[in-house]
Amino acid sequence: MKMITLPALLLLGLAGCQLAPQGQPLVLQGSLFYPERIALPPDSVARVTLKRFDATGGQVVATQEIPLQGRQVPVPFSLEATALPAEAAVYELRGSVTLGAEPFRITRPVMVDPGAGTVDLGMLRLLPVEQVALGTHYVCGAEELLFSAEGETARMAIQGRVVDMKQARAASGVLYRALGDETTFFHGKGNEAVVEIEGRGLPTCRRAEAPAVPFRARGQEPPWTVSLAPGEAEILLGYDQRRAVMPLLTATTEGRVTRFRAAGSGHRLAMDVARRNCNDSMSGMPHPYIVAVEFDGQVFTGCGGEPVDLLAGREWVVEDLDGGGIIDRSRVTLVFDAAERRVHGRASCNTYTGGFVLTGEGLSFGNVAATRMACPEALMNQERKFFRILEGVNRFDIDATGALLLFGGNGTMKAYPTSPPPGAAPPQ
Repeated sequence: MKMITLPALLLLGLAGCQLAPQGQPLVLQGSLFYPERIALPPDSVARVTLKRFDATGGQVVATQEIPLQGRQVPVPFSLEATALPAEAAVYELRGSVTLGAEPFRITRPVMVDPGAGTVDLGMLRLLPVEQVALGTHYVCGAEELLFSAEGETARMAIQGRVVDMKQARAASGVLYRALGDETTFFHGKGNEAVVEIEGRGLPTCRRAEAPAVPFRARGQEPPWTVSLAPGEAEILLGYDQRRAVMPLLTATTEGRVTRFRAAGSGHRLAMDVARRNCNDSMSGMPHPYIVAVEFDGQVFTGCGGEPVDLLAGREWVVEDLDGGGIIDRSRVTLVFDAAERRVHGRASCNTYTGGFVLTGEGLSFGNVAATRMACPEALMNQERKFFRILEGVNRFDIDATGALLLFGGNGTMKAYPTSPPPGAAPPQ
């Protein structure tokens, strides 16, 4: 049996998906497994489910339920489905295991060809539900969490652990407290939440927004670009830029990952997008999303979204100039206007404004003008240093702490955001 290995956050399956003639039944065979030494209780149930996704949504077309009755992994399965229309649809198989009524493990989706006949999918790895399909993604300053509620019970995944919770009375919004720990709670109000972990309050948590169309992703070796527009997906592939255009179908979001699907004209595509800083493998340019694409049986990885979205939407406060820090209680800031391609802020003493240029190769600033106030000499020297470094900037990055790093021939600069942009997730 062959083992299928997938990136930690991405849902793509590796089954081939070239369109094939219809008429014969589709038989999907394989095994569900996990490598950890965790025994399954007798009431555990394994399931494999085949779903069809088209422009109207997702629909289950076949399911196999396997009561385990003391059996352990690997769990073999064989699922059969007939009369599956292939055009303008994506078919995906997933496996899962429940412990009684509680979800325990689930596989990532595997895209399959409905006309392939009998297919051996090999060993599909079951992952903890909180890694794949738990609830809604929230961003709390430099931390993030997943939260899922059903009636009076809820689960929260944060800092590598899962917290079971129960609903409590609240004057407004919804309040859930951890079982046996009154100092851990989730108090949701609309798209925001107040969260404490063992008495430690997190910054206000905001629901992370799913990536929106239009959206573009790209990668290298071979070069590829996927562009999503309302109702349409386009892929350019290889050095000869072969092009395919398909209707854009249903998109779904699970936890941190949004999965886009497209099919038509003899092609099928699935693209998984997760908000996490991603550097282009050739240019080093940072982007706000990591991406995996499966197209006609080929799998590609790369980056998505626009680099300017990492800069705009907040104020950056400079904390270091060329390794020398800054003067206590002085203020040096940058604010980027994505639409106008302008930057402004405070330079220590004076305010300033200027333009910036962001290309696939780097970032630069120009035409910077400032007010003409006079301040103590130390502040004026710091201001001159800031402008000198700004003038030489040629690239930027976001580090693991969320800091903006500016690099150039005249030195370096580090700044931190005063608040995250709407829907942003902390870098990893």
